[in-house]
Amino acid sequence: MIASIYDDCVRHGNPDRVPIYASTSKMTLPGAGVAFIGASGTNKTWWLRHASVRSVGPDKVNQLRQARFLKSPGNIRALMEQHRQVIRPRFELVDAIFSSVLGCQQHVSWSRPEEEYFVSLHVLPGTASRIVQLAAVAGVRFARPGSCYPYGRDDYDAQLRLAPSWPDKETLRLALTVIAICIAKATAEKFL
Repeated sequence: MIASIYDDCVRHGNPDRVPIYASTSKMTLPGAGVAFIGASGTNKTWWLRHASVRSVGPDKVNQLRQARFLKSPGNIRALMEQHRQVIRPRFELVDAIFSSVLGCQQHVSWSRPEEEYFVSLHVLPGTASRIVQLAAVAGVRFARPGSCYPYGRDDYDAQLRLAPSWPDKETLRLALTVIAICIAKATAEKFL
């Protein structure tokens, strides 16, 4: 379990330091979920004052749909467990293929998510853009290098983000193999 940044801020006397955003869109349908914010009283007052000026109000019909579908914390936990059963084998496949093809390369590492939908892939500095280029030629596309960094800038050109939850497992197996080979090729080019 990840520590609560809000609880840490309160404990250290900074309750206004961090707002926390969440959404049901990954639980239900992307873009169709309900977003919400948790924050100190001061930050909530600020947010409501500013949000009321730019919006006529929330989509109450969609909020009702979400409430009727999700119903309770127990139903949310059950739905998330169903997601876990679908997604876990995909993350295991990422780890198996990358370990098999890239396991001996000391400058390549990847996250092994427990509660996220993405894999963070760290490669030899100066190769991420080349990996994306090589993969695109082979028909595999993924987020541009540095997409997880502020302003999309990864000064080391060394980080990629993978979303293995979307493709079917056989397509994913092929794509991961292509990506692993592209990493090995880009790394070899860099050293040569």
